[in-house]
Amino acid sequence: MVYKYILKTKQGSWTENDLQMAMFECQNGTKILTASVMYKIPFSTLYRHFKPGRVDKHLGRFRSTFSPEQEQELVSYLKEMDSVFYGLSKSDFKSLVAVYAQKNNIDHPKSWDISGLAGDDWLAYFLKRNPNIVLRTPEPTSVARARGFNRPQVERFFKLLEEQYNICDSDATRVYNMDETGISTTINKPPKVFLITGKKQVGVISSAERGKLTTVIGCCNAAGSFIPPFFIFARQKMQPRLMDGAPPGSIGHCSASGWTNGDLFLMWLQFFVEIVRPTPDKKVILVLDNHESHKYYPALKYAVENHITFVSFAPHTTHKMQPLDKSVFGPIKNPAYLKGATPLNAVNGFKATGLWPLNPFIFGDEDYAPASVTDRPMMNLPVSDSDTYIPSTSLEPAEMNLSILESDTNIPNTSLEPVMNFPISESDTNTPSTSLEPIINSTILKPTSYVKTTPKNTKKMYTNCIDDQKVSPSEIRPIPKFDLAKISTRKRKGQRAEVLTSSPIKKLQYERLKNAEVKATKILPKRKVKKTSKQKPNQNKDESESNLMCLICSEKYLKEPEGKPLEDWIMCCICEKWYHEDCTSYLGKSQFICDF
Repeated sequence: MVYKYILKTKQGSWTENDLQMAMFECQNGTKILTASVMYKIPFSTLYRHFKPGRVDKHLGRFRSTFSPEQEQELVSYLKEMDSVFYGLSKSDFKSLVAVYAQKNNIDHPKSWDISGLAGDDWLAYFLKRNPNIVLRTPEPTSVARARGFNRPQVERFFKLLEEQYNICDSDATRVYNMDETGISTTINKPPKVFLITGKKQVGVISSAERGKLTTVIGCCNAAGSFIPPFFIFARQKMQPRLMDGAPPGSIGHCSASGWTNGDLFLMWLQFFVEIVRPTPDKKVILVLDNHESHKYYPALKYAVENHITFVSFAPHTTHKMQPLDKSVFGPIKNPAYLKGATPLNAVNGFKATGLWPLNPFIFGDEDYAPASVTDRPMMNLPVSDSDTYIPSTSLEPAEMNLSILESDTNIPNTSLEPVMNFPISESDTNTPSTSLEPIINSTILKPTSYVKTTPKNTKKMYTNCIDDQKVSPSEIRPIPKFDLAKISTRKRKGQRAEVLTSSPIKKLQYERLKNAEVKATKILPKRKVKKTSKQKPNQNKDESESNLMCLICSEKYLKEPEGKPLEDWIMCCICEKWYHEDCTSYLGKSQFICDF
């Protein structure tokens, strides 16, 4: 079937309103031929509709499967599922439509029952009738990220940020955002190449299939100024040639994994102070994420001494609230740092996230909707001891959808168009009339012969089910609910937005640093090992364990005299790097894959 057929004639260009007006004229004594000329409706068409009293417009023997109200219900359901990150695929939607028609006893093609799917023809015309519904490739989003971006956490962050703005009397030139991003040495998306036809597999040579990771620390302020990038290479010794072609003013360092740690963050902070040069009268606010390296005590102490205030985002909120992620890092990875790091991108990033100018209401209910898919409360941490959050009393998405549809069907028509009293379909008999109907009824006599009838050989335009037995799409395919209490087997301390340079956080990090030093300086008894060739593998293993370091907290591997590790460790099944299990978000099921 041709989906995009364009009518080449003016046949059927009249509207149902024109037909109603023409039939109204004929009812009052006007000849059918005269009315057809007056409203530009063919004589045979007007005669065919006037005789049985039919006012619906349709061409041919085909009828729409669903009424406009039912299609609008399907559209509302698609929008609702998309808002909570559970959008339906093409096959899922066709399956839902087929079940929806069966449950509501709506006439539909027999092929729907055989295949269990709505037809491609119906879907094509459905998308044509609703151009605001399109097919797009979604971006994978974890349940933790969907749940983490909730109203209490965001409100707490904006409250803390506003307090620091007032304390420091900040302007756009003294509000900075800092973040790390990873760049691989391999081509992320190879370009198309020429080859002969018929070849099934196409390859292109790259430096490596996985590539080596290089971390870039970027930083900019709300006025559009950028700090030169800080590169971290995955190697033991720095080579000056690695910086060939880097943006002017850039510096580079090395780490075993290619990722940042507390010491490297302190080096970047010193680099930042040399360029920005904050003073007691012009303090700087640095907004950054909650990575453990950003809580490194020497870095926090250095920041306070140099008049820098750290304000951290809440966990799992940076994808919407971090200016660098929003408008800068995307163009940089093309790669084109000087093209992506522009003042306009930086200013737009701060504006889109509400950081500058400060806009705590930048996010609406649709942004917090994905957090509703979990049964657990969003966060048990209030903004302060005196603040409490009242849970939302809004309707569930399915109830809200049905209430809107029911309220829409009872809205009277308040337009000033003349109301025709000709019989209409049974589904429209409950529509309330307007204030103009009594006037027409008192002056115009309705003949009893114009009772709505349906020809024997013609099916009804729509076959609606009884309202009491109506089944909505949300009842057929409800929104999934996740109980994270059943999924997670470990108790982890929840994090939230904080002022990292405040005294309580500094004290806590100082205690953690001292405990780590005590563990590192703990003297372990030496074993007497014979120097034989068989012991060399064990010696190499001990040496590798001594160099093992958690990439998140940067603490080294420590074990008891019996050889048992002091803390539980876990290895990523992809990069084969080791981490403290308490430092990761591993839920205890399946294989562990790190965020790096």
